[in-house]
Amino acid sequence: MSPRDIATIQLESNKKIINASIKMMMIDGNIDNREMEKIAEIYFYLFNEHISLGDVKELIFKALREDDYSCEISEVANSISNSIEFKKERSLATEALAEVMLSDGEIHALEKQLIYMITDLWGTTDILEDILSDY
Repeated sequence: MSPRDIATIQLESNKKIINASIKMMMIDGNIDNREMEKIAEIYFYLFNEHISLGDVKELIFKALREDDYSCEISEVANSISNSIEFKKERSLATEALAEVMLSDGEIHALEKQLIYMITDLWGTTDILEDILSDY
């Protein structure tokens, strides 16, 4: 595998982590500015590039066009779980999802249910538990 192939895979994985973070934010039906700011922070961490809240809104609109959020929470969990394949990215995504979930100062029931479904499928519940123990 060439360095170019590895860079392409990493770029796609980072996009999937951002998309998963957006799904986490939207699962409770509320778009909170603190959650959007957290997504912008995660974006910077992943891409080393600042984006505005307007850019985050564009990513949200793109996610809304691509996915059906009226489906069952288990379908959203499976969609996120299946989109991120590698252990390293799953660990990073678990941290990102938890950060988004915690960013508005409360843990909504649907967010908690979603993140536990995902981390159970990924085998990263221990990472989530560590993060929540510090909350």
